[in-house]
Amino acid sequence: MRHAFAFAFVCPLAALAACLAACDAGALGAADAASTPADLPPTPDTTSPAETSDGDATPEDSAADTLAEPEGHSHGTGELASHIHGLAFYRGTKEIVVGTHEGTWRTEAGASALVRLATAGDFMGFIGDPHTADRLWSSGHNAASGYPNWGWIESLDGGATWTPITLGPTVDFHLTAASRDTVDVVAGLYGGTIYYSTDAGRHWTQYAWSEPASALEIASPTGPVFLIASATGLRRVTAPAMTASRLVTADVSAVAHWGAGTIFGTSNGKVFLCDADAANCTERAGPRGQKVLRFLVDPDDRDRIYALDAGSGVFHSDDAGASWVAVIGGH
Repeated sequence: MRHAFAFAFVCPLAALAACLAACDAGALGAADAASTPADLPPTPDTTSPAETSDGDATPEDSAADTLAEPEGHSHGTGELASHIHGLAFYRGTKEIVVGTHEGTWRTEAGASALVRLATAGDFMGFIGDPHTADRLWSSGHNAASGYPNWGWIESLDGGATWTPITLGPTVDFHLTAASRDTVDVVAGLYGGTIYYSTDAGRHWTQYAWSEPASALEIASPTGPVFLIASATGLRRVTAPAMTASRLVTADVSAVAHWGAGTIFGTSNGKVFLCDADAANCTERAGPRGQKVLRFLVDPDDRDRIYALDAGSGVFHSDDAGASWVAVIGGH
């Protein structure tokens, strides 16, 4: 049986309980349990440049996270000393919005610091809708308050406010994907299951996948067909039988796919630009030799690529990875 819930209005942190009470909630699979989604981030606060620990920080997070204004930082985007989990284009511009361990932030040309959007929450599986400029999707939780998982949430204002859609409070996607070729086709991996939707996360079909994974992409809605990366390579997996063929044998840590091409990154920081079947690849040096975690490819210029690395640095290339420039310096 399939169930879905959608909110016609945005629920800020303080008002979410009342919002939920007004909605007929439900979700596919494990989220069918009688429970409600977790609290979502409050409304944006762009006045303070500092972050504080969220309560479950790892040792490298223990110092206060702050936005620096480094000398000679020509991009005007500041630095963010917090874990970045995903990135997307901001509201149809070439500015970048990132989902982090402690809220969402965006770059602003000419500014000396990042602009804060959502002020709390651990945004996992953070991605943009390739077809709708203002729409973002994410999963996650609010670690500081011990809130359960958010399931699938949506923002229609570039990441400042968020609406719960389905699968809360059970699912916390760390890997998600949105098709660049087909509108409203999305997927997420959680708990040995790939969740697949053709209506922007309102309804889901589940496919078992218990193998380790470091990245997920949608290669085709026909099947559907997924690209799944791991330490043992990159595989093309066709549902519903989940038949897998290995395309690459390297330790693949990131992948992005569009109709005519595939880009993947490796744990040793290399970047490979390939055809749609991940063949005929051109090898490039990555931004700074760290493991690449996520890619963002400009739909208007495939040579313009953004890369997120394991040190939460965001870099862009205007020449298909031949050279890289820091956007967010990371650590």
